[in-house]
Amino acid sequence: MCATEPTLARNVTAVAEFPNELRVSWQPPNSPNGNVTHYYVYWQTQPLSSLTFDKRNYCIDSRGNALFALLK
Repeated sequence: MCATEPTLARNVTAVAEFPNELRVSWQPPNSPNGNVTHYYVYWQTQPLSSLTFDKRNYCIDSRGNALFALLK
């Protein structure tokens, strides 16, 4: 019997909901070639471009909701 190469996880998404936190989710592969018991998740930090940083609207969160702060 010939083993087939497993396919990759599907619909991988990564969302930063809070500072220093990253929520990663995915769907299992179409052809896992066996019982998938765990995944390894790797990451590396990337330098932040000042052009991207300067364009961000800090009054809107990642879901497009307006952020308000009460000042006393």
